[in-house]
Amino acid sequence: MSLRSRFRTASIAGLALWALGALSPLAGDEPRSDKVSMADGAAYDMKMSPSVISSRIYYEGSDTLGRVGNETILKRDILHQIRKFAYLEFLNQKEHAPEEEKEKFNDSMRDAMMREFLASDQIYTQILKDYICELLFYNDYVVSRSKSELEEQQKMLNRSFDTEYLPHLLEQMHCENQDELEELFKETLDSSLDEERHLFFQQTISNGWVTYNLGTDQWEPTSHDLRRYYERHRDEFKKPEQVRWQKMTVFFANHPTKQEAYEKIAYMGNAVQTARKSGDQNEAFAKVARTDSEDIFASKGGECGWTQRGEVTSEVIDAALFSPDLPVGALSRILEDDRGLTIICVLERQKEGWTPFYEVQEELTKRIKEERRSSLKAKFEAKLAERFAVQIYKISSEERKMQFEAVSRNAVSATGRE
Repeated sequence: MSLRSRFRTASIAGLALWALGALSPLAGDEPRSDKVSMADGAAYDMKMSPSVISSRIYYEGSDTLGRVGNETILKRDILHQIRKFAYLEFLNQKEHAPEEEKEKFNDSMRDAMMREFLASDQIYTQILKDYICELLFYNDYVVSRSKSELEEQQKMLNRSFDTEYLPHLLEQMHCENQDELEELFKETLDSSLDEERHLFFQQTISNGWVTYNLGTDQWEPTSHDLRRYYERHRDEFKKPEQVRWQKMTVFFANHPTKQEAYEKIAYMGNAVQTARKSGDQNEAFAKVARTDSEDIFASKGGECGWTQRGEVTSEVIDAALFSPDLPVGALSRILEDDRGLTIICVLERQKEGWTPFYEVQEELTKRIKEERRSSLKAKFEAKLAERFAVQIYKISSEERKMQFEAVSRNAVSATGRE
C-alpha cells in the first residue's frame, strides 16, 4: 500500500464523509458556475497541479508553516497528523506481529517510531500537500457562506463528531472512553481532542464541498468504459502460476552426519504415510511437521501459503513444486539442497491465466470512479490555487524536527483560532 493510501486510511480524511449531508446546498443555493466538467478534467494529471506548486512563496518562518487563503497552517496542525499517523501505524504493526514479538511494541518503540515519522521528508511532504489541498477547498466553501451559516454548520458537525466520529475514533485508537482518549492525545500525541475536532471540521467541509461541486453523475462508467479499461489494463488482472504447499525440513547443520539427517526425514515421511492410511488425510502432514520439522514453518504445520515460480530460494524445491510429475496431495521424494533435506506436499495449484472480466467489474467501477474523481478534483484544485494564495515557509528536516518539538501550544491562527 502506498504512503498516500496508508495515510488517508490513518487520518481523519476518509472518516468524515457521513457528515456530507450537512454540506448539501442550503436554501437558495445554486450550483457553481465554474463547476468542473469531465471534458475539462478527463486527462488532467492527478498529482498536485503545477499552479499550486508555482504559487508557493518560500521564505523563513518562525511559529507557523504557511498560509492558504485566509487560513494559517500551524505547526501543531501538521504535528498532530504526523504523530497520529505514527501511532496508528504502531498499533497496526503490533496487531499483526507474531504473538511472541508483541512485547517489543512498548512505549520506547512507539516514541522511536514517532521520531522517525517526524524526521521523514516523505511523510511531512505528503501530509502538508494534502492539507494544502484541503484548505483550498475549505477556503472556497467559507467565502461562499455567511457567518450565521458557518456557525450552524459548526453545530451540525460538532454533533456528528460526538455521535458518529468519536465512537469510531475510540475504537481506532484502542481507548475505552473519552477521558482515556483525551489523555492519549495529551500525553502521547502532545495534542488534544479539540485539535482533532477542528481538523475533522475542515476535512468534512473540504470533502463535502469537492463532492458537491464535482457531482457524481460524471463518475459512473458505462459498460463500454469498463470493457475498455479492462482491455487496457489486462496485465494487471493476470493470474500467475502458483501453488499452495506444505513442507517439512531437516537441516544438515543440526545433525552429526548426513546419514542421520536422511534417517530422520525418512522417518517423518513414513509417519505421514502411515497416518494417512489410517484415515487422517488432512492433518497427518501438519502434525508431523509441527513435531519434527526444523524450519520456521514448523509451528504452522509446514504451511507455506501461495508461492509463485521462482520465489523459493532453493532451486531444487522450486522445480519440484511446479513439476507436473507431482500430483496435488502427494508427498514428494526427499529433496536435497546445500542446506538440508525436504519433503513437500502441494495442496492446491493455480494455472497461469487472467481473472475473467465478469469477476472484476465491481473493482473496475471503483477504479474508474476514483480516477475520474481525482482528475476532476485536481482541475478544481488548480482553479482554486489561482484564487487563494498559497504560502509555505521553507524549513529543513532538522529544523523541522527541532521546531516541532518546541512548538508553542499557544499559537493562534489568522482567524483567531485558539
